Amino acid sequence: MTAILHGAGVSQLQLFRDMELESYRRGIRVKARGLYNLLATVPPQRLKAVHVTSSVLGKTGMQGQADYTFANAWLDGAVSAVAAAYPHLHYLSLGYSVWAETGLGKRLGTLDSLTLLGVTAMSTQDRVSSYLDLLQSPPVGSP
Repeated sequence: MTAILHGAGVSQLQLFRDMELESYRRGIRVKARGLYNLLATVPPQRLKAVHVTSSVLGKTGMQGQADYTFANAWLDGAVSAVAAAYPHLHYLSLGYSVWAETGLGKRLGTLDSLTLLGVTAMSTQDRVSSYLDLLQSPPVGSP
């Protein structure tokens, strides 16, 4: 194995004040422990790339998704830390917005409400195309 692509995530739409601690921790654990387990299984020294599917919510937040927002912010920071410790890696933290045909937005039924807020969902094909374009580019901040 020469690369890791980590794309796990869970969330439930619920205000932070109403969220059970275990539910909040579960949302974070899926991303954080998932990346940790992958890096523990395949040491970064042996890898060429670490790519994660994050979310724009890690930067912007969203009402009702404190768990998912924090988990993605943590994941972005973790990838930066791994990249700093292992500069030979090609690293990406893909802070996507909502997907049109799949993903949490579709499963949680938030596409219509996001559209009313001015958020345009991207197609899976557009996401794949943008990822393939990024594979050909060095990460921002690399030599």
